[in-house]
Amino acid sequence: MPNKFLDTLPSPVFKITDAGFEDASGVAGLDFLTIKMSESSPTESVRTISGKFINRGSKGPRWLIDLTYTL
Repeated sequence: MPNKFLDTLPSPVFKITDAGFEDASGVAGLDFLTIKMSESSPTESVRTISGKFINRGSKGPRWLIDLTYTL
């Protein structure tokens, strides 16, 4: 078996073993109905003593992934 990370999620046509390796005799996953991806960039807002309003990005982007499967 190859020793590598898979970059594909299991589906009816892509089977994986319990160890996470691609294998034709492995278990098939459910089929995807929808995949939604969105990005959220958190910001920080501060008002200074002199009354200035400052916005800045506090961290890197946050990815939100929503997978819906068929039953």
